[in-house]
Amino acid sequence: MNKLQALLITLLCFGLSSCTLNTNSLSKQTLISIKEQTEKNWYPPVKELNIEHVRVILYISLNEDGSLKELEIKDVICPPNSDKTCKLTAKSCTEAVKKTIPYKLPLTEYETWKEFNMLFDPSAIVKAEID
Repeated sequence: MNKLQALLITLLCFGLSSCTLNTNSLSKQTLISIKEQTEKNWYPPVKELNIEHVRVILYISLNEDGSLKELEIKDVICPPNSDKTCKLTAKSCTEAVKKTIPYKLPLTEYETWKEFNMLFDPSAIVKAEID
């Protein structure tokens, strides 16, 4: 299993597409809460070319009060000749997390949500706008 495959196993997925969520540690309600809180603040650069092929994986670590401890871009899956699009998409993803802080999550479940990986997938939003 490569690095990317390992990350994909434990991701929260954003956008309207179907995806697999890791529910082993986070409750379904907590997953939904994180997703909804972040999506409200995510504005992907939709006018960029090839955005539907970009994926951004973030590592997020939170303090007990929902404030940000650490935010790191783990990986950006980028189509050829799309560097500008990928940089702008990665920036929009990190900005969404920063705007969402502090996350409002149940303190009793802190051990399960104190750190996680998140996948941003603009393809579903791009498809929804075309439909």
